[in-house]
Amino acid sequence: MINDIFKVFGEQTAEILFEIITECMDDYLYIFDLQNNTFEISQSAVERFNMSKNVLTDAANEVMKVVYEEDRRMLAKHLADICEGRENIHNLHYRWLDKEGMPVWINSRGIVIIDQQGKAEYLVGCLNETGNRRRADNVTGLLGGPEFLAYLRAQKESITKGFFMHVGIDDFGAINSSRGAAENYSEKIAIKIRTIEFLSALDMFCLVILIIMQTLTAMKMAMNNKLLEQKAYTDAHTGLPNKDACELLLNTPEKVKESTACMMFDLNNLKIVNDTMGHSAGDRLIMDFAQLLRSVIPEKNFVGRYGGDEFMAVIYHTSKTEVEELLKSLYREKDRLNSNENQIQIDYACGWAFPDEDGAYTMQMLLDKADVYMYENKQLCKKRKI
Repeated sequence: MINDIFKVFGEQTAEILFEIITECMDDYLYIFDLQNNTFEISQSAVERFNMSKNVLTDAANEVMKVVYEEDRRMLAKHLADICEGRENIHNLHYRWLDKEGMPVWINSRGIVIIDQQGKAEYLVGCLNETGNRRRADNVTGLLGGPEFLAYLRAQKESITKGFFMHVGIDDFGAINSSRGAAENYSEKIAIKIRTIEFLSALDMFCLVILIIMQTLTAMKMAMNNKLLEQKAYTDAHTGLPNKDACELLLNTPEKVKESTACMMFDLNNLKIVNDTMGHSAGDRLIMDFAQLLRSVIPEKNFVGRYGGDEFMAVIYHTSKTEVEELLKSLYREKDRLNSNENQIQIDYACGWAFPDEDGAYTMQMLLDKADVYMYENKQLCKKRKI
């Protein structure tokens, strides 16, 4: 199902789902990009609260303009705790300002998404007006009944100033005669509470879907980056590590262990093949030689195309005897391939080197030493042909 969603919407899946979900619910979904300081909320929030647009590019300052002044410090501290890793859950009751500048109690919930470095990257969640569960009256902004009593109990000293509470009954004398209406009202309130609980569960479900979509998008981007990195260090023609990959290995400053050997190979007849049979035949010869090296040299060792008709190999945890046996195997496999009727004849020069027992060699120094021996071997091959 997730794959089908990606096929339909493509790279904009997360944005499109965000728009679809916000149209299907009364609450306000939001995504807070903590690292880039941007904030996006459902478009319907613009119609309700003191904000002119649903995408804020200077979130740290613009969001605070919508928050009731007395609650700004609390929110700022909570966001700082999230950014510094002290909090990973967002669940706050505080007040936003509506279009007339009046405070509205809201409940903001969200989940913090961590990036690969372990830092808070996104805060994704929903914001809803707390309605009949509110801590204060949404019309007057004053304390509600239970909160008023809790406030009185918490005071350690005598109260010298009074507080007002917004009462929903205009005629106190009609209380006894309206008992039945109050019971009906209570039933309506209970239905609303159950509805809010259902919508809250739906909110969390939608939030999980959004998190899954963002996670899949992040995984897709990581996979694409890995593929690009592989392509950047792979020779397109042979499939072996390319010159950049070889240079990366050679530029390591660590000293080479005594049990490591470096080999340098050079195709002797590539220019002749290109001149007499064409470059497509030369490409085939390069491919055949690359496959020859990779089939004989064990997989745990490095084999790369150093450039043009030159190849290099690094053999780890070996000895001079093992290297000599490996070169014999390579020579036998070359003769076997050359015995095929349609095979372009493979001929190569080779040089290899071990670090001296009393010497400190880097990989580049070891390759330079192998390159000298390879050149001597190449000159010897030419003399034999003459």
